Amino acid sequence: MNTQPPVYNIPAGLPFADTLAAGILTETAGDPLKLAQMRVFLPTRRACRVLRESFLRLTAGKPLLLPRMQPIGDIHDDEPAMLESLRLDEDILGAIAPAMPPLQRQILLARTIMAAPELGAPEPEQAMGLAAALARLLDQVHTEGKDIASLQHIVPGDEIHWQVTVKFLRVLSETWPTILAAEGMIDAADRRNRLMRALAATWRTNPPQGRVIVAGTTGSIPATADLLKVIASLPQGAVVLPGLDQGMDGESWDVLDDNHPQATLRNLLQHLDVPREAVKLWPAVTDDHHTPRRWLAA
Repeated sequence: MNTQPPVYNIPAGLPFADTLAAGILTETAGDPLKLAQMRVFLPTRRACRVLRESFLRLTAGKPLLLPRMQPIGDIHDDEPAMLESLRLDEDILGAIAPAMPPLQRQILLARTIMAAPELGAPEPEQAMGLAAALARLLDQVHTEGKDIASLQHIVPGDEIHWQVTVKFLRVLSETWPTILAAEGMIDAADRRNRLMRALAATWRTNPPQGRVIVAGTTGSIPATADLLKVIASLPQGAVVLPGLDQGMDGESWDVLDDNHPQATLRNLLQHLDVPREAVKLWPAVTDDHHTPRRWLAA
């Protein structure tokens, strides 16, 4: 039994999408059905478009059925397409409240700001600007996998350049969940996290049939990192990392500062329980020069 973890690397300096597509085309060996049955998760919609263009370029525009490509990082992506790709059970989806539209959220936050004595009753235009900054803060909290209650412990940085007090954040951390519940909605970033967790839970007990690849993401979002761990455990799952430094000496790797560009990948590998030495080069990358092999269309 092969115990090697299905975690691969496309080194920095190589065209990621072209190299990923070349490896997939080599793996499917011209079998259009095998290619079409693949599922590829990517960080953003733009990454999906770029990979689609890579497939077309590498096959010289030859008609082919592409894999199902799905972004898992953007919180404002086309959710109907996302839900179709995830194919979650209706009962599971029904238990997850819909996401509040961005404008509606901004307006409700602005009203909360205007009613807060801590902020000196700002004018509507100013309140809308503050609400937009606060919405970004809420997204950050969800993205980091934290609870809204943690808002009161956050010290605003330069991005939120307004006189907000810890007291107001404490009040908001208590009132915003109530406002969301009254509307029957949740924050979009929170919904994304719940969808990812639901998919991970579903695949743990009922693994999908066919090849599943997640590529280009660093797993900086905890919910996404959990999904990557499940995909890495699937019978036909694979994780393709972007630009892992496999040449760094072990001592330096172990003591990387959290602000180092490689720190996120190190943290992801730790989460996956995969040592860096076990990460393999993506098949379209040669071992000697770390250059992509050309895939020639049949």
